[in-house]
Amino acid sequence: MKVREAVDWAKGLLLTGDGDLECNKFSWTSSNVQPGEVAIIGKTNNLMDTIEDAYQKGAIGCIIEEKINLKKIKEKYPDKFLIFVKNARQAYMKLSICSRNEDFELAHKMVHEKLMQWKIPVVAITGTCGKSFTTSICGSIVNQKYKALYTKHNQNGMSGTARTVLQRKDEELIVLELGLGTKKSLNKLSCTVEPDIAAILNIGTGHIVDFGSKEALIQGKLEIFDGLKENGIAVINNDDENLRKWKENHTKKCSVITFGIEHTSDYMATDIVNTESLVQFRLIEHGKDTGLVIQLPTVGKHYVLDCLCAIAISRALQVPLEDIQPGIDKASLEPNRMHIVTKKGITIIDDTYNACLESVTVALEYLAIRKEKRKIAILGDMINLGDFSYECHQKVGEAIVKNHIDLVILVGKEVGPIAEVTTANGIPTYSFNTNEEAIAKAKKIMKKGDCVLIKASNDLQFIEIVNRLTKFLKES
Repeated sequence: MKVREAVDWAKGLLLTGDGDLECNKFSWTSSNVQPGEVAIIGKTNNLMDTIEDAYQKGAIGCIIEEKINLKKIKEKYPDKFLIFVKNARQAYMKLSICSRNEDFELAHKMVHEKLMQWKIPVVAITGTCGKSFTTSICGSIVNQKYKALYTKHNQNGMSGTARTVLQRKDEELIVLELGLGTKKSLNKLSCTVEPDIAAILNIGTGHIVDFGSKEALIQGKLEIFDGLKENGIAVINNDDENLRKWKENHTKKCSVITFGIEHTSDYMATDIVNTESLVQFRLIEHGKDTGLVIQLPTVGKHYVLDCLCAIAISRALQVPLEDIQPGIDKASLEPNRMHIVTKKGITIIDDTYNACLESVTVALEYLAIRKEKRKIAILGDMINLGDFSYECHQKVGEAIVKNHIDLVILVGKEVGPIAEVTTANGIPTYSFNTNEEAIAKAKKIMKKGDCVLIKASNDLQFIEIVNRLTKFLKES
């Protein structure tokens, strides 16, 4: 968090100091402050002494609710910052749950109390992949009818949920992306926000290491329904076998809306057009052709199901059909997801945000339909797979073979099974330990007419590869 962001969160005024400084930890009073933290000071008998005590203990700045001699502060502590707020205690509560030293219990309590007080509709969306895209599309569509607040920048944990909810001004509805961390984490998030509509996009392999088995992971994802209000609406992907089973056996008092392509569902896509530059489909609603041809704001057939989910939610909220495409067109999508750059006759697909088996597979399928002469995949580890790592990476290798990828560059400790499959099938494969080595190899082998997919789990920082190769092409 930057100082200026802290000012916005606390609804304060920056009296002195640099607004671009980072401030990630907050302490109540100067007596508890640690070096590098921000001291938040309530009413005190001698404010100047308290501020000086905080600064001497290593505080990088202070937040106060009383007037002070600014000239003296600036002269004595020119490298420190000072923020004025109306209520220091409330500022501390907000900042402590929206920073890196999150007070999760306080966050749960505050978010729950606010939502119960406001009594506005809440939508919760989860899934192994596609959450951010679906939340952005859904929020934008819903915003055509209501003033909608929705999760941005993948802020899908408790701290991020608090950040989203506490931004509310006069919005009439909130759409939340909820992520799955450990056992019962989604249960607590769902029970905190008590959604009126809860949706699951898919259940894949992401986070499986935290659960130990696919069965436990499935139960973890289904926890989003734990907080669903009685007589609320569950929205599920009917093409997902595990979600179909849940629909058949659930005892929750709720309506169920389905979306799908392969299995008969309430919301379906037909006449799908999937090219390297366009994805569109005809929308079927409850078995009837709506006459709408929906065009997606990105490439990749896998986004069709995510878009159907967003549409199903929007229609459950009574958004008119004619508002769907305008809402999609206005959506602001997250970066590093199927972002395409072409320079010097070489195309780079930046899909570096994250990676699991399902998302890597669909990215390879998209690479396969590209018209460039040669298809290159630069792939890295998919993390948090535990005992399932070998099998999942092996399946990536099989997907590379199936999609006729011409050349593979691998980085990481877990990618060995990919190389085993690709080399056995005669695909040129180069394995490295570092991004630097992969970049050097890519620079040597890339040539006009290539299309290069770059993808790995976010921890591998593959955005570095994208930036370096893009810069190389620009300067060469």
